[in-house]
Amino acid sequence: RGAVNLEAMIAVKKRSDLNHVETNDKSAPFIEKDVTVGTFKGKELMAEVAKGKSLNHVETDDKSAPAVESDVKIKPNPRVALLNDVCKKQAPTGEGKTESATGLDVNGDGKVGGAAA
Repeated sequence: RGAVNLEAMIAVKKRSDLNHVETNDKSAPFIEKDVTVGTFKGKELMAEVAKGKSLNHVETDDKSAPAVESDVKIKPNPRVALLNDVCKKQAPTGEGKTESATGLDVNGDGKVGGAAA
């Protein structure tokens, strides 16, 4: 291992003759000829912002609320009942109750959590 490192060190110290290469560097930003640069007037801008501006009142017609008719009823999600059935098949925890891993009402008593309080 020491010999390999020694050979590498000798190769690094040895000077290599490199050929000159010309490049076409296009990394500079392209700025059009008619562009001028001004100065940033931060204090004046902040003073104008701090001064404030009076706004006019605007009437709007907000249509973002859902258009649901008053007689529409939402049915319970059947997936909850399916998950309750799956959880009931787990091992009983005693007193006829089943422990729920999902925290759903597996006992049918209307309480979330499944375990007796």
